[in-house]
This record gives sequence, structure tokens and C-alpha cells, in this order.
Amino acid sequence: MKVFLMIIGAILVIAALSIFWAYSSFTYQPDYFEEVEKINFSEKRQQGREIEARVREELNETGETKVSGDEITSLIISQISKRGKVDLQPIVKKVKSEIIDGRLKMEALVDVEKLTKQEMPDKVREYLDLFLESAPKDMLENVYVSFDGIPIRDGSVLKFAEDAQINIGDFSYDLASIKGSHKIRIGASMLKKLGISNFEVLENQILLKK
Repeated sequence: MKVFLMIIGAILVIAALSIFWAYSSFTYQPDYFEEVEKINFSEKRQQGREIEARVREELNETGETKVSGDEITSLIISQISKRGKVDLQPIVKKVKSEIIDGRLKMEALVDVEKLTKQEMPDKVREYLDLFLESAPKDMLENVYVSFDGIPIRDGSVLKFAEDAQINIGDFSYDLASIKGSHKIRIGASMLKKLGISNFEVLENQILLKK
């Protein structure tokens, strides 16, 4: 009986350690990101409108302009707000974008549970609901996600080079290793609305061309 209890105890310890590892890995965020201020959506939307006006003006005058990673964040938030299909405010708590050595890195702290209140494909919702059933609620409120890759224009869509990295908490994935990743594309409607026909990723900026 003593041996049996020792085995049961060992199993429980291993299970507890596994749960702790999964919990700590999923709720992980880099130390520097903890210092990032919570996003002010009103401010970002206003910045986006101002950047959009500047981009249009400079494209008309010189045929090209440059934007930083942070300015890209403001532009994206402004454009999504205009469409009104997705409300980012309850989902995204923090966001940071920068361009380093020609790669665009976007980081965010999101409330995964709030995603269920947004429109999404049925299959995606099915997987999300399945995950939410078993995951501790407090584990979902502050999930760190990041995307690090080189944006490429492919005809009428934007996509990322296959060496792009995706992080969820402390879990890291290569874009190429994810099934169906070749289908991950974004409509280039924002570029078209701003009068952009092409772009080039520089060392720490993106050069937009008319």
C-alpha cells in the first residue's frame, strides 16, 4: 500500500508540474513587454488618421514615403475601426510594432476569451470553444502573441515569408510548419485605399511607393 501511495503521489506531482509548466508557458510574456503601456485606442485611431493624411500627401508630392513599425500599428487600427466588423478594444490590451533588420515584428497582449464575441469562421470557433472549455479562465485574459516576419506583396494580397515566427506565450512556431500556412494571406485593400502600389522593407522602416 505504501508503494502504491508513493506511485500515486509521484503521478500527482508530475501532473501538477505539467499543469504549472503549461500555465506558466501560456501566460509568459517577455520582461520588456510588461513595461509596454496599455493601448489607448482613441489616441491610436487619431494617430492613424494623421499618418494616413501624411502618407497620401507625400505619395502625391514625391511618389513615396516611409513609415515606422509603430505607425503601421496606428494605420491598421484606424483601418479596422473604419470597417467596424471587429472591435479590437476589448480584445487587445497592449500592442507594439517595430521593424528590425528588415523584419516586421508585431507583439500584442490579448484576451482570448473575448475573441468568442467576434465574428469568425465556424471551424475556428469550434476549436476555440473546445480549448476554452478546458483552459483556466485567468490563463486566457493576458495572452502574449507575436509575429515576426518579412511582409511580401503577392498580386492583390499580402503574405509573409515562410521563415516567419509566431509566438503564443512561450510556445514558438515556424509559419511554414503550420498546416495551411500558405493560405494565410491578407487582402491588400488598405494599400489600395492609400494609393500604394508597392513597398520595400528597409532596415527599420517600410518604404511605400505610389
